[in-house]
Amino acid sequence: MPLTPSYGDRRAGPVVRLYRRTERKLLELLAKTLAPGIGHLAIWARRLLMRLGKFRRDVDTIITATDRELPARLTTALTGAWRDGATAARSDLPGRHNPPDERQLRRLIDDTLATVRATHDHVPRVLESVYRRTVYDALQAEQAGQTGGPVDRARVVQRALHAFARQGITGFIDARGRRYDLVSYVEVTVRSAITRAEVDAYCAQAQADGHDLVIVSDVSGACERCRPFEGQVLSISGTTVGAVSRAASNGRPVAVTVLCSIAEARARGLWHPGCRHTLSVWTPDDPAPPAAVRVPDEVRQARRRQRAVVRRERQRQRVAVVDSAMRNGEAPAMARQGSGEDRPNRDNLPEDIPPSPFDDATSPAEVAAILEQLHPVRVEGFDRPGVSLTVAQEYARAVHDMMTRYPQMQPNVIAIGEVRDPRAHRINARTPSRRSRDGGDWYVEQLLMNEMFAGDYEGWRTSAAQDVASGFHPPGFDRRPVYATIVHEFGHVLDVAGNHGARAEVARTLDRYYQQNYPLQPGEKPQDWMRKFNIWLHQLSEYCFKEEGGLELREALAESFAEVEIRGEDACEPAKVLYQLLLDKARRPQ
Repeated sequence: MPLTPSYGDRRAGPVVRLYRRTERKLLELLAKTLAPGIGHLAIWARRLLMRLGKFRRDVDTIITATDRELPARLTTALTGAWRDGATAARSDLPGRHNPPDERQLRRLIDDTLATVRATHDHVPRVLESVYRRTVYDALQAEQAGQTGGPVDRARVVQRALHAFARQGITGFIDARGRRYDLVSYVEVTVRSAITRAEVDAYCAQAQADGHDLVIVSDVSGACERCRPFEGQVLSISGTTVGAVSRAASNGRPVAVTVLCSIAEARARGLWHPGCRHTLSVWTPDDPAPPAAVRVPDEVRQARRRQRAVVRRERQRQRVAVVDSAMRNGEAPAMARQGSGEDRPNRDNLPEDIPPSPFDDATSPAEVAAILEQLHPVRVEGFDRPGVSLTVAQEYARAVHDMMTRYPQMQPNVIAIGEVRDPRAHRINARTPSRRSRDGGDWYVEQLLMNEMFAGDYEGWRTSAAQDVASGFHPPGFDRRPVYATIVHEFGHVLDVAGNHGARAEVARTLDRYYQQNYPLQPGEKPQDWMRKFNIWLHQLSEYCFKEEGGLELREALAESFAEVEIRGEDACEPAKVLYQLLLDKARRPQ
């Protein structure tokens, strides 16, 4: 497969969490130190100026602790990205592979570490400037008679800290002159380095295997900086430029024009932060550029709206940190998220669940924005009032895992909203589908979680525990009930991807499997054999059966799919049979 742009979502998380924690600690320190007390104005101001030395030392302590943790986290992120790029190249190239030259990786780690560490010198200056300016503003306001003593003084300080918290610790400028706050600057820097590591590793592996040419994909809505490179062939080493000819495997010569080197293309703007262009090895047998995912305009607009929501949410949380620190010297619970401070939000979840791109999200809206970056879907309703962050994250984790594992699963919309059904109070989620207007394939309209249940993760756990205990759902569904429910819904998506062809085969497939593996024994009565078959079949959860006892084909397929995905080898035998049937019937793009 060609290299695809990851945007660093999966790898950048630990570094971004580190700097969010640092930002929060610095805001808390500033607010606690400046929190005005009672007393004469001059005494208050003198006391704050006397505290300035200790404030500087405390800031330095926080920055030093961050500096100690940074190298390991950054090295892990970039090494993982390098591995991803090299793996993509090896999957594109047949035969044995030579080890790539990894000196570029070491240089990239050192350069990125230096760029991020440069922020550590700027942060103390920004904080001291805010400290002094806030004291000065309070003095000026009270001396001018604009305040009525300590109470109004507190309002002046709070307004100043609110203004600072909304914009964040700013003053960081990238190579293109764009301004960022501390966390955003570090995030953009690390994501850009991750993209570079992936591209460099891909090229290093290709070069180690004797290839020097790569071709850039075509992306709809590309910017002016990278559009000139779309569909162009580039040289990894820079030694091949201009018109060249290469012989295909059938001996036919294929002519191509090499535009420039990878280094020159990058210097001219290709793979800028957020760039969606991909590349693949160019060979005369495969001269076409890699296909790129086409993102509809409405999806791009929705993503921009989501990013705006995320920015506002981060501003709100910074202000909340300041208010709480001024009030009682503690950070609010929503900003602390667990005793590990920078640990991702996994409240009430098993400790052994794998990391995901959504672990770092601080709001359901941010979860939606990340999901839209990762997949060509429109995400709706995650910003509704009352949606639980844990529910949103588990929903997104399941969607991401399923769409990554099964490309034929392509619902257009992932949503939280109203389920219009008289039985809505009993429906956690649904996947309405319909046939195309020409009477051809079926397709899924959307995957919809009922908004009635989107705000109560504890309710999911309680209900799932009861259902598993009664046999209504398989064992294991209560460990991650939201995740299991969404995986079940993706079983329906896979059924639709096969145009419901699996349903007609359910009874025959189960019967054939049982006869082949548990044949009627000599002297065994058919009714006894059938009784054992029914016992075997009822290893499936009760959710797979109608009230009168027969299999509910649609639900049996989806539930079996979810059971195998959740339980793996521990899934019951009938579920494994139906799981394989569902996959076999859906082996086509939707």
